[in-house]
Amino acid sequence: MEKKIQTRAILIGAVVVACLFGVIGFPRNVQELKANVRDRIRLGLDLRGGMHLILQVHVDDAVNVKSDQDLERLRDELKAKSIPYAECNKIDISHIAIKGMPQDKTQEVQNLVSAQFSDWDLARGPIDPATKTVSLTMGVKTSEVTTIRNQALEQARTTIENRINQLGLTEPVVADYGKHEDYELVVELPGVEDSARVRDIIQSTALLEFKIVQKGPYPSKEAALADNGGVLPPDAELAAGQDTGNGGSWYLLNRVAAITGRDLTGAQQGTDQNGRPNVLFTLNRDGAARFERITGQNVGKLLAVVLDSRVVDAPVIHTQISDRGQIEGNFTLQKAADLALVLRSGALSASITPLQESTVGPSLGADSIRHGVIASIVGLVAVMAFMLTYYRGAGI
Repeated sequence: MEKKIQTRAILIGAVVVACLFGVIGFPRNVQELKANVRDRIRLGLDLRGGMHLILQVHVDDAVNVKSDQDLERLRDELKAKSIPYAECNKIDISHIAIKGMPQDKTQEVQNLVSAQFSDWDLARGPIDPATKTVSLTMGVKTSEVTTIRNQALEQARTTIENRINQLGLTEPVVADYGKHEDYELVVELPGVEDSARVRDIIQSTALLEFKIVQKGPYPSKEAALADNGGVLPPDAELAAGQDTGNGGSWYLLNRVAAITGRDLTGAQQGTDQNGRPNVLFTLNRDGAARFERITGQNVGKLLAVVLDSRVVDAPVIHTQISDRGQIEGNFTLQKAADLALVLRSGALSASITPLQESTVGPSLGADSIRHGVIASIVGLVAVMAFMLTYYRGAGI
């Protein structure tokens, strides 16, 4: 009996020692011991401290982008097929109205929508007795809207995870929160020190676009509108420059971008010829082909670099540009590095706003650990005292 007890005791002791060395390793000094314990025992948000965020993903932004792109494509197709109309504009984020359509062209439009806009429904309105024309209404199918919203949420989750991973944070949590139809995410980041920087990186849409400048720069938005008779051309849009707060500049840009951040294959922080921080980028094959064609057709014009709807740079196109370029602006080294990071991790197709943000200090985690250790020791001593008293009283 005593031999069996000794064998069990030795086995238990060996397991305890193996587990201990698994945690602390084989340190050569006290500093290594502390470092091994810190690196091998992962503390969560409640013990280590950090950030807790609940984010609202505005998935309708993605639906709006899709309808904008399809509206431009529809206008191009109607023009290519010589189909006349009075107006072709958006009603809301998922509906397009075509007004003043000749009755004998409606079947041709229906065939066009069926062939090239299969995720849209087409409805015919009443005949206008004055002009003898009809109005057509296109709407994104409900199933397609649901798919776009779900994809926007999934892309937001993946993009945020990519950005956090590139920051080198350990044990992050990015997950759905609440009901699915709320389109919310919860983000937990243990050990975050610069919470403001991390929040800005997570929220940055990082929608990068390169657009040809039609006119500008203007000293104000009002001056830009006045120069265009108070009404912008249907293929153009106004965008503010970085220095708008100081009297700034405004640009009239092509509505459709030459290339976007989705065409990028890489981005990194660099410096220009004057030693100022900038961002270097490379393009994929399709993006490079489009960029080469468009810059070749617009030599001598300004090319606006638009980041999150704001013009950060508008250099002159001196020559045809192919598969690489640079983004210049009033960047610090940190801002340039962060911009390169978010461009590498991908743009968000929907904007994000924080619904709730809380920061857990590491002192709270230290208190929890200290109280836990004390409770464990007290519990162990109490159990041992009880066992000794109980079994001694039983005569064992």
